[in-house]
Amino acid sequence: MKPARILVVEDEGVVAADIEECLKKLGYSVVASAATAAAAIRKAVEKEPDLVLMDIRLKGPLDGVDAAGELHHRLGIPVVFLTAYADAEILERAKRTCPSGYILKPFDERSLRSAIEIALHKHPLEQRLIDSERRLVMALRSIHEAVILTDARGAVTLMNRPAEALTGWKQAEAAGRRVKEVFVSLHARRGSLLSDPIGHVLREGVGMGLGDSRVLVARDGSETWIHGSAVPLRDSEGRTIGAALVFHPAELSPLEPSGSIRSLEDRRLETAGRLAGEVAAGFSRELEAIERAGAALLRRLNTDPEARTEIETLLAAAARSSRLAGQLARYSRRRLPRPEVFDLNEVVAGLDSLLQAAAGKRLQVVFALDPSAGRVVADRGQLEHVLLNLAAEARHAASEGGELTVETRPLRMSPDGNAVVEELAPGAYGAILLICAGNPTPAEDPERRISDLRELTALAGGRLRLKIEPGRLVSFEIYLPAAGEPLGG
Repeated sequence: MKPARILVVEDEGVVAADIEECLKKLGYSVVASAATAAAAIRKAVEKEPDLVLMDIRLKGPLDGVDAAGELHHRLGIPVVFLTAYADAEILERAKRTCPSGYILKPFDERSLRSAIEIALHKHPLEQRLIDSERRLVMALRSIHEAVILTDARGAVTLMNRPAEALTGWKQAEAAGRRVKEVFVSLHARRGSLLSDPIGHVLREGVGMGLGDSRVLVARDGSETWIHGSAVPLRDSEGRTIGAALVFHPAELSPLEPSGSIRSLEDRRLETAGRLAGEVAAGFSRELEAIERAGAALLRRLNTDPEARTEIETLLAAAARSSRLAGQLARYSRRRLPRPEVFDLNEVVAGLDSLLQAAAGKRLQVVFALDPSAGRVVADRGQLEHVLLNLAAEARHAASEGGELTVETRPLRMSPDGNAVVEELAPGAYGAILLICAGNPTPAEDPERRISDLRELTALAGGRLRLKIEPGRLVSFEIYLPAAGEPLGG
């Protein structure tokens, strides 16, 4: 493995030389050194180091804290501060740059090595968590219902676009404000101000519906009759850590196109289930990588009790989060299926960027969509969830990279017994195949890994089949019943 490439930023020449000699002795590669903040930023752009060892006090108009801030925001390079100064004001400024560690002068080889190793391993884990949070925010913003999340004090932490549109508040403006400032509602008939539902949920620890007579008053004074609910958010130990407010404009008529009445509880389950499923899927994938990396780091730091304690704390937090993600995933499957008629190719093509993100950088996603694949009847949301998770499973099967072909085709099962797919009854189907070719190495017991996805596919209205040819290909095949007539026909 190549040694880590380190940029040394120190304005005292003799000290800089000693640091470089120590780093080389420890097996690291010193790519450059700099004596000023401006030189540090310039050389970081040129050399792209794995880590910057930064003295806080530098000569010139900018100090090490200023340089670290630029490196963090512009390049995302981890910085470890090396300084003899540790007063409160300097540390407060330094904290805002999100450093990966501190070393106080004078230092020894052991403390220098520990700080560098921890920083090098923590930085990619932190980046994955940041990326995961970004993807979860994107998933939240794709939900059609308005969603407002709060912390345990009732302060707004996140809003999606429908919530911004209905309340008139932008996420950046609302963040940190009490939710009762952002979500103001009146009784539809009496015109009286209604109590804050989030306050009730946080006090009592139980969810509540918003009722059938609630009118939301937006920031500009416009009014919208809404339905919805508020529910507590809990950690893995059952403690309430915040609340979620989920709502949507009330329909003029409670009748669905089919003529059946869809209850408020059905809507709540559908919205909360979709959100829970996306959150669980995103966190599960990232936590698995974090736990693997943390275990590897523990094996390398057997002689440093302090470092081991820090990593063990990280792994314990990841384990608790993993259990919470599992609970969310199980809850998401309780959502009632909502079958609809849709164009198979349109749905698959609409997931192109998300499928590539789920498959990872090493696996290239290629589409082969048959124009005659036609329209199918299924729960579209559940199907999209299954496809994204299967792409992630393909990434596990092809850890060395390769190509993932996403193919659609029509299929007709005749009643004469010559079944192409034995599990299917006679009739017309639309098929989606995810084929990972090359030299895939499927995970141990792949049937167990996709058992939950098989259940979700059945809820969506289809069938999921796994096909493995060791060393050649792994394919996931989804079969959905074809639509008997055009949508709305």
